[in-house]
Amino acid sequence: MMTNKEELLMKVKALAERGEGGEATSAAALLEKLMKKYGVTEADLDDKKRENVEFRYSKPFEDLLLSQVIYMVMGDVPVYHYTKSRAKVKIVDCTKAERLEIEAAFDFYRHHLEAGLMKFYHAFVQREGLFPADSKKRADVPAREPDVEEEMLISALQKHTRHKALTETSERGPEQ
Repeated sequence: MMTNKEELLMKVKALAERGEGGEATSAAALLEKLMKKYGVTEADLDDKKRENVEFRYSKPFEDLLLSQVIYMVMGDVPVYHYTKSRAKVKIVDCTKAERLEIEAAFDFYRHHLEAGLMKFYHAFVQREGLFPADSKKRADVPAREPDVEEEMLISALQKHTRHKALTETSERGPEQ
């Protein structure tokens, strides 16, 4: 199965080879730009040879996301894991086009996942009320108001009551 990026490169290549006049020239320029951006040669576009490729990640959610992206691009294939110094690595047997698609998708979604996790974190802090008492707040730091997306997350989150949990434990007595 061909990836979206591979399909795009192949379509642009075909247009550059078969197009008329300015259309072919523009397609050739676009193909050159895309190939530089993704580190691809024309031979790579024709190459279906598979090789072991290492994909690095560092955070637990990146581990999950990278696995999902590999699954999205390649389907259910063997993925090998190991730790190399502080970086963690997944190894997949793939073509250069598949490698490009995985790298591009992982980079794209990783940034959006991080932004989403930060929004979730801020909504969680707001929902749980994890702020100091008014007497301990700094007067020179204005309160941060949640944006519309955070407000929606706040309303969707369940509020947890720490003091209620402590009270319930003490009423039942020590855990047995």
